[in-house]
Amino acid sequence: MGGKHKNKSRHHDEQEPPAGRSRWLKDQAQPTASSHGKKKTPAPSRQGQGPSSPGNRITVDLLEAQDRERLTRWLAEGNVAMAKSLDRNLCYHEAVQNPREEVENLLSFYAKMKKWAKLSPSTDANSDPDSNSDSENSDGGADGFDDLGVGIPTSLREDFCGTAILCKEWCRGSVSRLAFGVDLDPAVIEYARSVVLSEGPESSRVRVVVGDVCTERQTLKLPRVDIIAGLNYGVNYFHKRTQLMKYLTSSHEALKRGGILVVDLFGGSRMTSVGGRLFKRRFRNFTYYFEQEPYDIMTNIAQLHLHFRFPDGSWMKRAYSYTFRAYTIPEIRDAMEEAGFSSTHVWIAKGAEQREVESAEDEMEDEVEREDSDADDQDSSDLSNTGDGLYEYRQVAGQLQQMESWNAYIIGVK
Repeated sequence: MGGKHKNKSRHHDEQEPPAGRSRWLKDQAQPTASSHGKKKTPAPSRQGQGPSSPGNRITVDLLEAQDRERLTRWLAEGNVAMAKSLDRNLCYHEAVQNPREEVENLLSFYAKMKKWAKLSPSTDANSDPDSNSDSENSDGGADGFDDLGVGIPTSLREDFCGTAILCKEWCRGSVSRLAFGVDLDPAVIEYARSVVLSEGPESSRVRVVVGDVCTERQTLKLPRVDIIAGLNYGVNYFHKRTQLMKYLTSSHEALKRGGILVVDLFGGSRMTSVGGRLFKRRFRNFTYYFEQEPYDIMTNIAQLHLHFRFPDGSWMKRAYSYTFRAYTIPEIRDAMEEAGFSSTHVWIAKGAEQREVESAEDEMEDEVEREDSDADDQDSSDLSNTGDGLYEYRQVAGQLQQMESWNAYIIGVK
């Protein structure tokens, strides 16, 4: 599945240094293009109107129309439009996902929850009484514990798994690890099997199934696991609380005792801004756009679209589209507790810097500068001056004031 634009993330403790720049997927074969434009001061908004107000909303249709002359020249030279020659899933992987960092986050959350359970007299973190049925997923190491006496997780279930890139990365870290991916879309599961899991010894320890994540694990023929990752804003698919509760309840049953469910949310004042919003982030071979249509205050539902714009002027418009319901952090925590989780914990990060598209004129000038910049200048990472896309997560136990944009992990402990 797809749908998040935040996943280049890192969780760290207060004493750790801020996360560094993330670099990966740089060896994928894609057309070369300059990743730099000169830094520009955003054009001022029209008087009385913010950049996201209805009368001043910039759309991808307008931006695509501006690119048509450039695309016509490219095609007239006998070239094929880049948007037709590239794999949208690879663009999504580069723009949205960072599985290595995500695995580190999951391991860190699990270790912290195990330590917390050992220190909490009210929490029973003993092994699952039904764990004999999951003996093939026993913890790694001689006794299943690390040097600190904290259980080592070896089994992961990735819900809304899409291409299962997280499953594969999980298994790459240790030969003792197993991963299970669940997704409703048969096409994306076939892509996972035929492309992502077609090579590498770790792929043999990944099993993906077509199914509803709310279905009981016995029906899906899946074992209990140490960690369930419901990421890519998967819980936002559930438009009704009854659906959300069904998912959380089935997830609780599918975990081993002491296991954790990790879900993520996005929010902030920008999410409910009038007229929707359009953000972009530059990569080496394309520009990624995140579009949110106007937010419905009666249902808390918004349409989201991911677009990819290429240097030749071609577009993958609405490469991925989602209808998400916005939930608050307290709503998810309360629902987790109602579903039977013994405790819930929150890590939150201020939204990573992304450039909001404010005017058509400014956007066109920016693209011209990009086109004219030195194509041989490759001294930067894949990410350009719109921010490196990394989020720095901090655990929050008390109050926290609203931010313009935030992302959060919410962990439920069985």
